[in-house]
Amino acid sequence: GLAPYIENAAYYVPPFERMARIELLKGSGQILYGPHTVGGVLNLVTPEIPLSPSGSVRALAGSHGYVLGYAEGGGTWGPLGVLASVLEKRGDGFKEDSAFEVQDLTLKGRYTCSDRTNLTAKLNWYEQSSHQTYLGLTTGLFGEDPYRNLAPHDELEVSWWSGQLTLRHEFTSCVRLLANAYVSDATRD
Repeated sequence: GLAPYIENAAYYVPPFERMARIELLKGSGQILYGPHTVGGVLNLVTPEIPLSPSGSVRALAGSHGYVLGYAEGGGTWGPLGVLASVLEKRGDGFKEDSAFEVQDLTLKGRYTCSDRTNLTAKLNWYEQSSHQTYLGLTTGLFGEDPYRNLAPHDELEVSWWSGQLTLRHEFTSCVRLLANAYVSDATRD
């Protein structure tokens, strides 16, 4: 997230289209993911770096000008593995003046030092522009026009990049080290 410890409601969720799977965590284990996890956590898991060269391309189109393009590819060559994914989606929205546009680029690399040690680096860049508002419609306004936008000039702009470095080392089958270092910078208007 943009600021999970100080502003957990920062209106950013990584695009589900680039996730390998989504896990729902409830119970005491969710405390690992931050202080605002009372009801549970959605753990969004990105794709693993493939062992052999592979890739995929996906394109979707729908109503209200919705268009999505997603491509992912990578592989492992000796001790080095890489994965790159790119996402572009946009649409006019189902309400008046509610267009949106999202771009997301992720690069992941892994260097396997030995059978028991590897180093993984991940870089992500995200841009969003959407015409959305906090204002909802009353029952009367909804009855007049359910597609009305009360604040057509409200616009949300998000620009974000992040980096993560992960070291995994297995001392024994029971003793393992997992160390993460990460950095991010976000601008939200």
